[in-house]
Amino acid sequence: MIVWAASLVVALLVPATLVAPSSTTAPAGHVLLVYLVAAGCILLMLGTTWLVAVRSKLTSVLILGAVPSFVCILYTVLITIAKLEN
Repeated sequence: MIVWAASLVVALLVPATLVAPSSTTAPAGHVLLVYLVAAGCILLMLGTTWLVAVRSKLTSVLILGAVPSFVCILYTVLITIAKLEN
């Protein structure tokens, strides 16, 4: 689960350092880089969650790990849309 937690931190902090949350616009290249970094971390989170759930045979682990991953997906998509629209 350390990999999952590290992926969550990277998925949330790296986009904020590349494109400031307070900025209304950003270069398309930066926004796409932010999206790709976050998407990679989210896939790592989902993979880690699946592995832990399979090994422990607990579906609750799958739910507890997958829900924050999907929230990060929504966050990333919304931030990407907001920055590219302006």
